[in-house]
Amino acid sequence: MMKKVILFPLSLLFIVVLASCNGADTRHETSADTNNEDVTTDERLITHEGGETTIVGTPEKIAVLDYRLADTLIALDIRPHAMTTYLGETNLPYIENTSFEDIVPLGDDVNIEALLEAKPDLIIARTSEEGIYDSLSKIAPTILLSAPDDWRDSFKEVAAIVDKEEKAEEWLKDYDEKAEALRTKLEENIEADETFLYLRVMPKEIRVHGTDFNLSATLFHDLELTPVEGLENLDKVETISLEALTTYDADHIFLENGGPNAVDDPEAEEQLNTLMESAIWNSLTAVENDQVYFMPPWVISDYPNIKNKSLDLIEEALIE
Repeated sequence: MMKKVILFPLSLLFIVVLASCNGADTRHETSADTNNEDVTTDERLITHEGGETTIVGTPEKIAVLDYRLADTLIALDIRPHAMTTYLGETNLPYIENTSFEDIVPLGDDVNIEALLEAKPDLIIARTSEEGIYDSLSKIAPTILLSAPDDWRDSFKEVAAIVDKEEKAEEWLKDYDEKAEALRTKLEENIEADETFLYLRVMPKEIRVHGTDFNLSATLFHDLELTPVEGLENLDKVETISLEALTTYDADHIFLENGGPNAVDDPEAEEQLNTLMESAIWNSLTAVENDQVYFMPPWVISDYPNIKNKSLDLIEEALIE
């Protein structure tokens, strides 16, 4: 049995240069006399994967073309004005006590007409949208970001774009304190030599994750749990045969079935059923001891609220 865990440019007076966000965030404060009153605005030149983009003032209507970038903005206390959806919804199932009803949905793949109608004053997208960058830039200033190798660096990068660096540091401090508190609990419930594995069953293959990314990074870096022998030799992800599973005979297995955007994936379910009926699977230590934990598909991604909720799921699986 498995446990289920579920602006206004004005005459330029002076320039202050700051470095950030892929190398350059050039900040200009512009002042002018309007109706005998001094009006000061702020301009920042952001260098990014698509080139250079000037942000004037504080954007109020930010559109993000990756639902996980919405995750990042919410962690910075910014509600996106518009966002591409997750499984057709603006609601992100791992963010609790937050309403997404007033966020403009742009479709799982960005609908340009919907984006035009949303009238954003800033668009943040991934390099996967590079082919439509010129079209996006005609709608609003657009910033293209590459996929993150380190979610913390990516978080700080977005924070710099929206001028929320202090909030990002505060959030990361709170996260690290939460992880440290959970480590202490785990030390009281898990033997030091107990080993762990993050396994993903796809429609046509079985994948073993190394120690440095996704849920593995949460388990083995943030919580300092012990990876099963051999994981340290993997670069990131390795496809293995059913027979090779015995090489990674962990005491605990965190299992994800299907792709990150899948809810019902019949082929992945069929592969899982075949796996679970096999003698090899049923001979594994974690299976014999009822220490296999189903995880939701979104844990595959490295973004602030996903990481935070992953800590809760791990605690629920191993302690509660």
